[in-house]
Amino acid sequence: MSERLVSIAEPWTSRLGPDPSRLTMAFVYEVSSLIWNASRLADPALRAEALGDVKRLLAPALPELPEFAVVELIREITDRAVQLYPDDRRMIASTSVEEMGRGKYHVMVASMTTK
Repeated sequence: MSERLVSIAEPWTSRLGPDPSRLTMAFVYEVSSLIWNASRLADPALRAEALGDVKRLLAPALPELPEFAVVELIREITDRAVQLYPDDRRMIASTSVEEMGRGKYHVMVASMTTK
């Protein structure tokens, strides 16, 4: 599951430069896990509501980005989750990021299976 989260977060992590902080990476993967979880919701209304909640959380945390860019980032990550892993119904319960040095991080994910 960790590799899947890293994969779907790539549109965001690729924009961070060569040496983002561990706190930045932890934030990126935590928000990306919320997006993953929202993308697993079968009900379109619930999915839209959950992604709206992510936008409301993310927009103030990224004041340098205009709102449309935040929406586009969320859409890119959501689309990757749906396109790359359409049959994976697991939900992410928690994420942890360990700094390995030289801009490298180890991402650990706890997930649970849903019906």
